[in-house]
Amino acid sequence: MTLASRLFARISPGAALLALLASLAPPAGMAAPPAAAPSDLYAEAMGAIAAGRQDEAEAALAEMTRRGPQQPGDWLDLAHLNCVLGRKETAEQLYLEIEERFDPPASVRDVINQQRQQGCAGWQPRVQWRLAGGRGHDSNVNQGASNPYFESTGGSLELLPEYLPRRDGYTTLSGDYMRDLSSAGDMLYVLGAARRHDSVRDYDTASLFVGLEHPWRMARWRFRAIGTAGLQSLGGKLYQTLGQAQLRVTPPLPLPKGWELSVLGGIGHSSFKTISNFDSNTMELRAIAGWRDRGRSAQFSIGTLRDHAIGERPGGDRRGYNAALFLRSPLYDKLGGELDLVDQRWHGDDAYSPGLIDIVRRQRTRTARMALTWPVSQRSVLQLEWRGAFDRENISIFQYDARQLHLSWQWYGGN
Repeated sequence: MTLASRLFARISPGAALLALLASLAPPAGMAAPPAAAPSDLYAEAMGAIAAGRQDEAEAALAEMTRRGPQQPGDWLDLAHLNCVLGRKETAEQLYLEIEERFDPPASVRDVINQQRQQGCAGWQPRVQWRLAGGRGHDSNVNQGASNPYFESTGGSLELLPEYLPRRDGYTTLSGDYMRDLSSAGDMLYVLGAARRHDSVRDYDTASLFVGLEHPWRMARWRFRAIGTAGLQSLGGKLYQTLGQAQLRVTPPLPLPKGWELSVLGGIGHSSFKTISNFDSNTMELRAIAGWRDRGRSAQFSIGTLRDHAIGERPGGDRRGYNAALFLRSPLYDKLGGELDLVDQRWHGDDAYSPGLIDIVRRQRTRTARMALTWPVSQRSVLQLEWRGAFDRENISIFQYDARQLHLSWQWYGGN
């Protein structure tokens, strides 16, 4: 049994639909505009389109049409939304109404003419991809023990040199692909990564994950079902296969602008191919709070986990707790920054190895990630990243520290 395990990071590329909003001053004598409910509906519809959820956008459009435009800006919103959803004739009627009824300024007429030239193509599947290559250095490739000695019931133990920390440089190659499957927001994604070490080749890693997402809405509640399957290799051999199903629920809570609160539950299965008695089934339940505003975002999650061993795994079943914080923000000029903090705890149910290690394992692993990003062009970014993992537990030979420094060049594409 090896003391090493690999952590594969998922980076899912996002896509945003850029919408040009023009403000029109009401003609003299027109009443002051009412509350911003129509604008909220328009923003909701455009957000749904950007996320590939055309059904939600259609619902918002239907509500805007039922209410009718209240002011000149509403007419333009309604026309633009009809055009984005492929309703060319309705959009053109609204554009003509705007031109004849409100005599808009030249800037607004330019917007209307540009939209006419571009046409109203309707729903088109989003396709996004990312390719990245980089170099890095790891202070502890094999997650070797910080302390090689352990006093057990069977006497004093000392680990072999191969289980002590081994440092090495490495080269990485990774890629992501995402495609919408339907106008309702169904999505396919594929994630791949490979890491080749300069010397410690037994710890070369590769991974491939394929996932499907299906969103839907019930009243004002939003749901998203996620299914993922993947495999990982270690040292050129298939090491692990994984499968996971999750459901994320977002209730319509009266939160401040930019905030979202959701609950996620999931089940998973993990099968190891080169070591025995380590297969397991997992369950998780977590709360997620997110915030976005003007290029800045934050997410905090806290949850509980249960890991059920299949077979005679050392320590038996275990239960865990997890807390994570993610921050992203512009820093200076084009420089951006990211911060990840994770605190993971596991408590075993049984003694780890009766007769040798008569201790119920208590594990706490804290990881930190800091990254600086600099856009080289509209479709490429340089990223400098530092990662640290610090494992503290009551079985000293499993404790380890690991630090990585990684520089990558990332290319993005899609529609």
